[in-house]
Amino acid sequence: MAHNINNFLTPILATADFLEMTITDKSLKKNLDILSKSVERIASLVSNLLKYTKNYWMFEKEIKFYNFFEENRLYFNELTGNNIKFEIDDSCKDIMLNIDTALIAEAISNILSNANKAVAKKYDLNISDYKGSIIFRVTKINNDTLKISIIDNGVGMSKDVLAKAFEPFFTTEEMAHTQGLGLPCAKGIIESHKGRIEITSKEGEGTTVDIYLPIVKGGLDEKNV
Repeated sequence: MAHNINNFLTPILATADFLEMTITDKSLKKNLDILSKSVERIASLVSNLLKYTKNYWMFEKEIKFYNFFEENRLYFNELTGNNIKFEIDDSCKDIMLNIDTALIAEAISNILSNANKAVAKKYDLNISDYKGSIIFRVTKINNDTLKISIIDNGVGMSKDVLAKAFEPFFTTEEMAHTQGLGLPCAKGIIESHKGRIEITSKEGEGTTVDIYLPIVKGGLDEKNV
């Protein structure tokens, strides 16, 4: 069903874009721009719903964790306004994962985006002694699991909010600013990789999101040693 919706949206968006390029009336151009943005939001919503329900194609490959991290370091920095500290245990750098790199990066970016908003709500970005922080910590558990922890000292969540954190469309912000699908999508993506995701939070103190991914035993990197 969701795939069919996307198929219907494609010609609508293409037609709106074409008309916007060909007409000169400013009023019509403005209306077409609103139409295009609305269609894009619907398409994004459908895409996120597919990820939440794990109904999508995955393109997994074996990759050294540190290579994945280096490919996305700049992106993660930008998402947090360079307000992030990376703490990667040396034992994790050569770990092999079997992942869809784009999807895992998206899951992490959803969590980082939430962390950045939580910190921004608590601290004034314009003061010289800014105390907001986000930590991206990577450790290994029992030689079979990679743990990625995203820790912020933002506003945190109440017990009621925490209990609903993975519910689709649940949000503490206005729908105009968010779909309420960031964490549910991240959960769907991580679980599709046979991993799990956990959240701990305390209102007024901050939130920690832990991602657990299985390590590839005897992966390509080990075979080539």
